[in-house]
Amino acid sequence: MKEKKQYNFLMKVPNNNMGLMVINTMKQYLNKDSYRLKLRGTNPDWEKALNDGIPASRNYFQTHTPLKYAREIRVYLHAKVPTWTTDTQCLGIDDVKRRQ
Repeated sequence: MKEKKQYNFLMKVPNNNMGLMVINTMKQYLNKDSYRLKLRGTNPDWEKALNDGIPASRNYFQTHTPLKYAREIRVYLHAKVPTWTTDTQCLGIDDVKRRQ
């Protein structure tokens, strides 16, 4: 059975210029070989959605909120699992969790 990847919630930032500046700064200094950021929108801004012609149904953003219509952005930090090689046999973080 395939296990789900685990994402660790890092922070919630507002979806404005300051929040996007924080995210861009984090991306700039992130060790991209070991980690990646995942962004998810939350708390829909219905004024923006209605202006773009999206129906006023509260169930429209039931599963997710696109970043364009989100008031806040949740930032998740995901550790990448290194691949096995014959030269360096190392365990990734996800492999250690599976064995426990």
